[in-house]
Formats: sequence, structure tokens, C-alpha cells
Amino acid sequence: MPAGSFKPASSPRASSFFSSRRYRNIPLLLTIAAVSIGGFIVGRNSGSHDLGLDAYWPAGDQDGAQSGGGAAIFGAGHGRQSHPHVHKLHGVDGIPCNPNDQYGWPNPWDHHWQTPNPECPGEDFGGRMMAMPKEDLWDAFPEFRNKSVLFSGDSVGRQMFETLCQIGHAKIVAKGPPGFEKVQYGNSSTCEIEGLGMKFAQIHTYGLANTSDPYVLDIVSRSYPGGKDFDLQSRAKRFFETSLSDFKPDYIQLNGGPWDFRYWFVRDILEKKRYEDLPREDAETSAAMAVVQMDFYKNMFPDLSKVWYVHGMMMNETDGAVRKIVGEKWMNVKKGETLPDSAYPPYYSYRRQAVYRAIMKTRLEESEYDSLDYGQIQLVMSPKDFYKDTDLVHPQYKAKRTMANMILTMIARNVRYGV
Repeated sequence: MPAGSFKPASSPRASSFFSSRRYRNIPLLLTIAAVSIGGFIVGRNSGSHDLGLDAYWPAGDQDGAQSGGGAAIFGAGHGRQSHPHVHKLHGVDGIPCNPNDQYGWPNPWDHHWQTPNPECPGEDFGGRMMAMPKEDLWDAFPEFRNKSVLFSGDSVGRQMFETLCQIGHAKIVAKGPPGFEKVQYGNSSTCEIEGLGMKFAQIHTYGLANTSDPYVLDIVSRSYPGGKDFDLQSRAKRFFETSLSDFKPDYIQLNGGPWDFRYWFVRDILEKKRYEDLPREDAETSAAMAVVQMDFYKNMFPDLSKVWYVHGMMMNETDGAVRKIVGEKWMNVKKGETLPDSAYPPYYSYRRQAVYRAIMKTRLEESEYDSLDYGQIQLVMSPKDFYKDTDLVHPQYKAKRTMANMILTMIARNVRYGV
């Protein structure tokens, strides 16, 4: 026996038991019985019912059980088609699977979301649209004819708007309501893809903080001097009564995140508190506000085809410079004085962002709202390709192109399949 090998010790009691004349045939009999029972189970067409296997296959989906009984449990049949993973990979009820829901990566050439699933590998709407003469767009993209999309959110949402205008070679026009020309983020912006009639509009909102609370409104208004109407409902109504009065959206995308973390950061300084984990109440409030605002848009535009949310990426938690820039005036730092990072409460820590993302995703799914996720793209991209060294909040061009194509994919699927 080789050195270091392990040889299990034999049991004298077991050896003597099976070597006796009376019991020496028991191992053979046990083997024959096991084979017979196994063949009986696998061979019976009605075995799934008799053996209580209905739990594996819902009513009307027992082809795997009927064709193979116990064999289907081990993957030989089709009995697992009702599993959610199968729906994700193969679609359901005649609706093909969604490329945006698949594991994948940005295509290195045109940056659309590419998947290994041959049933929904991903379509390059953006690259084709960008390279195509405007005279050919109407025939090439029937899903997007005369569609209108509103982007309601922060600067990350504005970048998605700008990227789609760029893809369609569309000129951006900024226009503000009368008297709001000099207000921070007071303008709305629009563009239209010539030859396709597809229109995009963008308005800025100050995160998802509950500004109906006077204390919250006071901090938000002092945090963003030069702003006006910090709640989404007031701003949206004002825009659609003035600069966007002729814009009737078929689709609306909402996003938020960075501004909420700024509000919490300033609030924690004023209250002299420090939360390593984002308080559950804060994340729940933002999630509830997201649902309220999406419901608000659905009521405002009864003919709206779809409204969805975009989850942000994980912002860089090496945020010392941001904390000092935003926090110095709130900490009453004297000119020439410098405070260490530890003097400030957390801002963009990954722990805080993880709580925010988890609760936001859960509450939106509970409310049956669809969403896209920038983090899905960030996870499979090099940091230097996703962020610029000088901007650790906004994604770079490649990531923006990927997200723009995901947006177009969502719209196309809604037109084709009503989802």
C-alpha cells in the first residue's frame, strides 16, 4: 500500500456476521431487491401519482413524469419546465426570453448586451440605428416609430437621454418654463430622431427624498441652492404645463440614488450621527417614494405603455474628496483647516449602497414594476472602462451605450409582446 494511503479498519463483528452460513446471502438478496424496486418505479407510467411526485410537476405539466417517472427527477424528462430559471432561459407563454435578464457582457464592438443564450442573444438596436441613413430608419425599426420616452431622474438619467439622442443623431433642445431659466436644473430637454419620429425628453429631479416632510425639505433645499420645487410631482406638472406641453410620453423611466445619499450625508452631519449601514427607514422611504412617483406618472398619463426604474451602479466608496467638498461648510471647517476623513459620516460606502439597492429592488418587484440595473453592466466591466478617473459617479461611453441598448430592448419587447 503506498505511503500516506488510508485503509479503513474492518469490523470483526460485520465480517463474522456476513461470513456465517446463515446470513452469507443477505448482501446478494439486498442488491436484487434494490434493482427490482428501482426498475418498478422507473417503469411505471403512473408512478409519479402513486409515489406522491405531483409536487415536482404542476397540473398540466407532467410530461416529464409521465414519460420517465423517477428518471425525470434526475433530469431525463421535461418535468422542470415550470421552474422560474427555465422561464428566464426560454421564455414563457409564447414570449421569448429577455436578453436584459440574462447573464452576459457588453459586446466589444457595438456595446450591446450580449448573452450566451442562443434563444435571446441580444439585439444591437443602437449600433444599427447609429450607422443607418435616416431614410432607412422607418422600415428598419417599426418598434420605435413615433414613440416618446421621458427620462425623469438625476444626471445619470440625463446621460441616458443624451446617449440615445446621440445614437439617433438627434439635436438636443433645452427649454425652461418662463421664470425658471436661471434655476438649477430648471430646464427640460428634448430631441427627435429624424426619419423615425422617436422623441426623447428629460427632466431633473432631486432624488427620492420625501420632501413633503418640512424637515427633509429644509435640508434638501439648503443642500441644492438655486433649486426650486424639490418634489417630483410639482416639477413634473410644471414642465408638462409649460415647456413639455406638447410632449405625451409612451414610456417613462425613473432613476435616483446619488442625491439621496447626499441628503442623508448632510442630515447626519447636522444631527451628529453616524450610520455604517444605511438605516432601514431611509432605504424604505426612498423605495416607497419611487413607487409613489411611478404610480403618479401612470395616473398623469393613463395611456402610458410602460414605466420602469433604473438602479444605479455602485458609486466609488473612496469618496474622501466628495465628503470634504460637500461636508466642509456643514462641519463649519475654518479656512485653511482640514479634517480627516474619519471626522465625516459615511457617504457612498458599499455597505450603505447594498442596503439601498436590496430594498429598492425588492419593493419595486413587490409593486410589479420592471427595472434595469447599471450594476449588472458594472459587474462585468473593468473599472477603468466603466468610470473616468476624474468622475467616479457617472459611467463612461461604453457603459452608457450598453444601457441605452437595454432601454431600446425593453421598448421593443413591449411593442412586440406587450410585456
